[in-house]
Amino acid sequence: MKTTTVKSEYFFKGSLLILLGLIIALGGCQSVNFDDDYIAANKGLVSIEVPEVKELILVVIALTNYSDNLSYLTYKEGAYFADVAKQFGKYKNEVIVKKINAAMTSDEFFYVTLQEASYAFEFDQNNVLKRKVNFNGKFLPATNALYSNIDELQAFADKTNFRAFYRAHQKYYDTQIKYFRDTANFPKMVDWCNTNFPDVRHDAFRILFSPLVFGTQSTIGLEHNGFSEPHLHINFPYLNGEINKSNDIRRTPFLFTELNHNYENIEAEKSANSKRINTIFKDKNKWQDPKNSNYNFYNSPVTVFEEYMNWALVSLWYLDNSINMAETERYINNLGPYMEERRGFSRFAGFNKEFVRLYKVRNKGETVASLFPKILDWCEKQ
Repeated sequence: MKTTTVKSEYFFKGSLLILLGLIIALGGCQSVNFDDDYIAANKGLVSIEVPEVKELILVVIALTNYSDNLSYLTYKEGAYFADVAKQFGKYKNEVIVKKINAAMTSDEFFYVTLQEASYAFEFDQNNVLKRKVNFNGKFLPATNALYSNIDELQAFADKTNFRAFYRAHQKYYDTQIKYFRDTANFPKMVDWCNTNFPDVRHDAFRILFSPLVFGTQSTIGLEHNGFSEPHLHINFPYLNGEINKSNDIRRTPFLFTELNHNYENIEAEKSANSKRINTIFKDKNKWQDPKNSNYNFYNSPVTVFEEYMNWALVSLWYLDNSINMAETERYINNLGPYMEERRGFSRFAGFNKEFVRLYKVRNKGETVASLFPKILDWCEKQ
């Protein structure tokens, strides 16, 4: 039986240095079409893209009042945004700008789902927006919302000469793509996850980003016809406005946190683990501060656990890859207070410390996945 699954994780960055944020899990069965030709063309690929329709959507979003009122939404420093403002600033009152502004105002996650859904669309040879053949189904709820406004979006693209703007900045996009291709260590991240989650394999990955994305990230895991393809919608790791020295490990968590959700979530949702998690994390107030603004964004015990695990895995990634262990220890120690005091995960420091300990003393052959029962034993005693 052919099935399609989509899972989504949302990440709102609270710090440029350590890239911490809020993740919300959504799920459901959607429709993509990974036919045999698509599988043959994409199996084993890591595609790194600044997708054109996503960039079009983000230009529209940058013009909204909603974006103006949220400092973390659009990256507004540097020459690229200056070019965006120069070419598109006079179009703030276009119909599509007002519609997307209203949609984001009524649904705070529409910003992220709209970006994800935009990958289902492309321009054809006649400059006409259309759905992609392999993403022509429901895909995400926002896909239909985008499709219902496709005429207004087309009108905006034509009126503003967007496609010429996109082509004119292709060299800039290529410079940033080169960072991910050459120095972000993504293959090493995949190898690490494959080693530590031996029951999970993916057939291809798409790293999808934009110079306009500042403080949001998400991932969706797509599977159809036996072919698994996570999409990692991420921001570019600006540190001090520069893109050099890009092998700095401080730049990697933003990418690693989206990748690892496509592994650790699957492990957490295995029957034996999820049954225990649902019992242990049933009392949310024990694991989250109900007064924290993040409290209501985690709608199940499993999603709470997955967020604890998500950032504990970053600690392990640092342990295995940092060349400065003193700096790594400081990072791990600072992560606990940040997660507890600013994000409301009230027992994260202890959780992280215990998981790091378990990892350091693990037996030969033990993986991160095999440590889940042990960390749940610790959780059970709290």
